[in-house]
Amino acid sequence: TLFRSVVVASILFFMCLAGGTRFIYLFFAMILACAGAMALAILEPYRLRRLLAFLDPFADPTDTGYHLVQSLLAIGSGQLTGQGYLNGTQTQASYSAALPARQTDFIFSVCGEELGMVGCLLLLLVLALIILRCYWVGRNASSPFSAYVSMGIAGMLLAQVFFNVGMCLYILP
Repeated sequence: TLFRSVVVASILFFMCLAGGTRFIYLFFAMILACAGAMALAILEPYRLRRLLAFLDPFADPTDTGYHLVQSLLAIGSGQLTGQGYLNGTQTQASYSAALPARQTDFIFSVCGEELGMVGCLLLLLVLALIILRCYWVGRNASSPFSAYVSMGIAGMLLAQVFFNVGMCLYILP
């Protein structure tokens, strides 16, 4: 639910940006939101365990760090050009240590294993071009409604890509 809240907040951020809200107001709102998210993460024991597992996932690779360890193994096994479409070991259902939620939460890890670094970079380039195009359309829209819709789509895509890739690459918790 925290992830959904962040995605909705990013949509709101970009729509406020399209509406002409001063950036300083948005910056302070982001600081307050980050402080609230940290408070929520620290107050719940399971959220705190996930944050601590982020600090060192290899300390407990079979329990709290399992998802991240499997994600890094999948991306690392793809190397430069990948193992080929549907040839990755993490995508095989019979593989006992398969990556959990590989069709949703760890889709970028699966892409890293099957397409390699080259395929991941191409995927990120295409996604960046789509997001930039949505932003450009929003900045040059003839009506406010069009600008809000386009900026909202850009914000949604940017948040999804940023957090999914950041989580899979061990950059974000």
